[in-house]
Amino acid sequence: MSLELEYQHYYYLWGSGHEVKAIYLSKPVPVSELKTRVPNIKGIHLEFDKTEFKPARINHDEYLLELLQAFPLKELKIDRSRITTIPEVLWTHPLELLQIEYASELKSIYVPDDATLVLEKLVINGEDTAVSPNLFSSPVLHEVNVTGVQRGLEGIDKAVTLKRLQIGNYKHQSLPIDFTALHQLEYLSIGNSDSLEVLPDLTGLTGLNECYFYKLPVLAQMPAGWDKLQQLTNLKLSKIASEKTPVTFNFTQLDSLIHLEVFSSHFAENPFGKMPALTGVAVTYMPVSELPAYLFQSRQLKWLKLEGLPQLTKWPEEMKQFDQLTVLNIRRTGIETLPDSLDHPLLERIYLEELSLKSLPECWAQLKKLTLLSITNCPDLEILSSLGKENTSLSQIELTNLPKLSALPESWCQLTKLVFLSIKDCLNLEKLSDLGKENFSLDEIRISNLPKLTALPDSWDECPVLAKLEIRQTGLRQFPDSWQHMSQLAEIRTSENNNLQYIPGVVAVWPSLQQNWIAEKCIPAHYRSYVRDLPHLLQETGCTAEQRKLIGTIIFAGKQALASFPNVKDLLVSLVNRKNSQIRQLVWDNLSVLNDNVPVSDKQTTFSVSISGSTKRAKTYYKEKLKASGFAYQQKISADTQWIVVGDELTLPSDFWKYPHRFLSETELDTFLDQEQPGFMTALEQPELENLRKLVWSNDPVNEELVLEMIKGGGIPDEFVPDLLIVAKTTREKKIKDNLRKLLAPKLSKGASQILSNPVNLGLGRCPYLQYERVAPDFDVAQMAVCHYKRTGKFLQNFFYLKSSLTNRYRAELFNLTIPAFTVKPRYVTLGGWNFTDAEINQILQMEIFQGRLERLILPKCNIASIMDSLLLHSATLQDIQAFTDEKVVPAELEKLSRLQKINIHGDKLKEIPDFLPRLKYLKEIFLYSKEALVVPENFKELKKMKRLLIQPMPINAADFSNKFI
Repeated sequence: MSLELEYQHYYYLWGSGHEVKAIYLSKPVPVSELKTRVPNIKGIHLEFDKTEFKPARINHDEYLLELLQAFPLKELKIDRSRITTIPEVLWTHPLELLQIEYASELKSIYVPDDATLVLEKLVINGEDTAVSPNLFSSPVLHEVNVTGVQRGLEGIDKAVTLKRLQIGNYKHQSLPIDFTALHQLEYLSIGNSDSLEVLPDLTGLTGLNECYFYKLPVLAQMPAGWDKLQQLTNLKLSKIASEKTPVTFNFTQLDSLIHLEVFSSHFAENPFGKMPALTGVAVTYMPVSELPAYLFQSRQLKWLKLEGLPQLTKWPEEMKQFDQLTVLNIRRTGIETLPDSLDHPLLERIYLEELSLKSLPECWAQLKKLTLLSITNCPDLEILSSLGKENTSLSQIELTNLPKLSALPESWCQLTKLVFLSIKDCLNLEKLSDLGKENFSLDEIRISNLPKLTALPDSWDECPVLAKLEIRQTGLRQFPDSWQHMSQLAEIRTSENNNLQYIPGVVAVWPSLQQNWIAEKCIPAHYRSYVRDLPHLLQETGCTAEQRKLIGTIIFAGKQALASFPNVKDLLVSLVNRKNSQIRQLVWDNLSVLNDNVPVSDKQTTFSVSISGSTKRAKTYYKEKLKASGFAYQQKISADTQWIVVGDELTLPSDFWKYPHRFLSETELDTFLDQEQPGFMTALEQPELENLRKLVWSNDPVNEELVLEMIKGGGIPDEFVPDLLIVAKTTREKKIKDNLRKLLAPKLSKGASQILSNPVNLGLGRCPYLQYERVAPDFDVAQMAVCHYKRTGKFLQNFFYLKSSLTNRYRAELFNLTIPAFTVKPRYVTLGGWNFTDAEINQILQMEIFQGRLERLILPKCNIASIMDSLLLHSATLQDIQAFTDEKVVPAELEKLSRLQKINIHGDKLKEIPDFLPRLKYLKEIFLYSKEALVVPENFKELKKMKRLLIQPMPINAADFSNKFI
């Protein structure tokens, strides 16, 4: 089959789309626009499940027909649509791929008898769907995947070029397919059917090399023809038949089989007998205390997987004969010890998971071929093998959730081929191996959730090629001061090491560092944005090693660490002239390090002051202000100048440091001058401030100009800044906009300045207020939203998306204006994403219009217990509820919502799965999300089979309820 087209998202296209061959469509873009923008497309992936396609007013059938009439397609993919029919025009296209996923309303696919198809791949995932048999008539059809198709499958008989066939969710007793002519079929998968009792004869599948049958609980007999499958090398059987009605099967007829997996299947008698010379075997989820005899019939075994065998407690003696074994995978068995004898010298990969081992065999230190060791969820494991110089191939070690492990073997520092080391969730681990110069292949180390690890080895600095380092959630207190070189380290990621007190500035000196993702609380908050760009910044500006170390010390350790830094004054001054705004800002933030004992202001003394380099405002502006405040302004810095305002350059005369000086940034100078000459408007009472706001809320340029003149002479009240910022971004008068921006600039924090410079046009409705709140968390963004609404009468919902809206004085007024939006469809209320208080949610739910009508409810983050009384008002009608909460337990009173069919709870702190859910007799779908490890209650075994049951993360005991998770 030819390769599928390369798809691009339509709304992410830049420039000309004439070269684009295939697109994702997540919105109903007018076909006329598509014809203009992407006229040459041959493939369309319709994402009908996206929000823009969901309104009932959008007719999926009509839109699909319009597309097919406009574009001759080679590929068509449709996701979760409401389409009811496939237009006949589709079969006139040169269609090579057709993919229809989850089309529950599509009950039939009709293909005209005279249609000439060139399909190569066909995927249909429906419900009780019927298709025309000639849908499979393409002479080049290579792959078919059909789920939920109940009629028309007999057409597969003629698909003689078929190489892959997958059939699922078939609801009849037998498949109406004759495999006689399908000689080219290489892969066959049939499963997920509670009805299939008989499978077709396999005799004709002479080219079959892989077969997978799964979830066929009522299968009465295995199909005939196995002895004719001379190419079959891989067979997987999962959940075949049942304990009450087992099937008869003889594996000995499979002469070419080399890989076998049997999972939770039931046979009437021992099906194995004398097996062929298998090279790969999986024995999984079977109630056996001994391994099947067939396993030991061949010495050729190279791959072995044992999983879900809790009754298997001893390692079989017969395993010694497998001296060719290269892969050993043991998961969830009862084995407590592994033999300390070198029976499998060729082992290359070892996987251990959920075992009761206390130690690993020391003989593993002699496995010269071993390349990978993975150990996961072994709660009693205390001692690891002393792997070392004999393990000349070992390149990867992964350790996860070993709570009793306290230290790693010191011999690991001799693993010369080790490339990757990962250690996670080892809660008792206190010491890591002293990896170093002998680990000359070690490229990447990842460690996370090691709360008792307080220090890292000094020797890691000596690893010759260590390029990636990730450190998360440890008890680490500081990075080793000895890490001076790290010459090859290209990427470092650290986060949530909450005990970390110190990061050495030498991090900035590491020469190869390209990606710096250090995100720790010990880094001064206002410098965290610098960290990611630091490597690029330092390389771009060509800083010396001393300058790099100084910058690193400022960012990672803060101003207090500069006191003992050698030659700090000269270094800091030299950074001003690096012609980089970020580096200059670092200097401006830390000018106090340069300051001697010169007062801020003294009315009895005339200070000399000079401004170095260029400033944002004209120097003449400052010259007049400074003279008015009694300063002696100097055009050029002299050795005895007392105040120096640092702009974008700084050159100091000789003997300068012999005299006392005070350095200021332009921002500090603005603040000082504002305090020296405060405006009459900066201390307005609330009524006057309200009147001032009403002037700008009028959206009248005349009033805006009036306010502009007032603040020019009287200053800007702090509470009025958010309103003025909106005026500066939305006013129609360019002169007012420019003047306002000049007046606001000195008053704004760094984050608020980013808001002012953000180019998004708020008048077009794209309102990035959530982004504003992220970049300026201390700024009153909610008041900006208030002003925006008052000026336009639009975009009210933006106010309630903001956390800062909870304390805004206009909230009650705006809330009353918002309520009508929720009453348009009283059967469906969605409050998700809105920052409503519990009291406000109660007020909405108690409105009379919803009584006896409300069927579906999406709640914002709230305390469910606090709104329970209001929820119970709708117990007779409410069928679907989705809630976000910080509660640890879902209130039991929720059981009184007896009509619930769907329940969706997102609770990061949720610690328990509600045990009342199985008692809700109409319940069909459950979705629970938590960041905690959850346990499924025992009474979930009473839960009827559901359309959807999803719990994230997967519960600890999910395997006991696997038949419930659909």
